[in-house]
Amino acid sequence: AAYNPGEASPAFDAEQFDYVLDLPVGTQSTDTTISKEPGMLDLKIEHESKAADDTVVICEDCAFDTPIPVDKLVGDDKIIATVTYSVDGHVVKQVTYTWTLVIPTPELTNAAYNPGEASPAFDAERFDYILDLFVGTQSTD
Repeated sequence: AAYNPGEASPAFDAEQFDYVLDLPVGTQSTDTTISKEPGMLDLKIEHESKAADDTVVICEDCAFDTPIPVDKLVGDDKIIATVTYSVDGHVVKQVTYTWTLVIPTPELTNAAYNPGEASPAFDAERFDYILDLFVGTQSTD
């Protein structure tokens, strides 16, 4: 399994079923590529969406070795891949792999005013400031 963008941990192992997928700040979409050994397997990919408060089927009978976009992502969403091996319509084995998404939230890095002087200095963890303006100032950028 590979993601673009994204870095899964631990590295994929067919006997490991739960993963963490680290994505860059503000990522809203990633391409999911699932690979397999030769043989008949069926793949279903779902997106457990916190924003939609629902599980969305991305594809059933998904193509292997093909990037499949999963979008509308937010932190703590899950991408779920269910792999099924069937013989003559009977399920022989089914396994589910889950990637929990870690997406840092975008934050302000600075705030400046012209004219004006904010105090204290900007800090992303602080939410209240005092803005000193010259007498008669009616606007600031």
